[in-house]
Amino acid sequence: MTVADVHRAILAVWRIEQPRLITSLARMLRDVPLAEELTQEALLAALEQWPTTGVPEKPGAWLMTTARRRALDHLRRGPMLERKHEMLALDMEEQQQAMPDWDGTCRVRDGRGTGGQQARTGPAEAARRRGGRRSVGHHVKRISSVRR
Repeated sequence: MTVADVHRAILAVWRIEQPRLITSLARMLRDVPLAEELTQEALLAALEQWPTTGVPEKPGAWLMTTARRRALDHLRRGPMLERKHEMLALDMEEQQQAMPDWDGTCRVRDGRGTGGQQARTGPAEAARRRGGRRSVGHHVKRISSVRR
């Protein structure tokens, strides 16, 4: 059998079996787009293997088996990825806890940083240090007296 004959056989089998493959996988996965994708992957596997090994006796069954195996692999991959994401989250949390707290020691020149005196004592203490006046109001009074 030539490569062209194999491709014609694959195309004929594909036209007959594609709807059956998609519906079977869609029932199994409850996801039609994913079922279509896995069915196409089975077709690609057939296009890769059948020219060298020949068309199997039951090509529809071969396609169904290949598509179902890929669907099972997909279903197994979900819980495994979830476990790995949980492990990565725990590792990142441990690393974050092991890092020193640089936020508490940072200071900005104007004193408004997270480690500045205002942040530690609160706004009431900062207002007391300014003599109970708000700096914005003080500047407004001074500016208005200059204009007169």
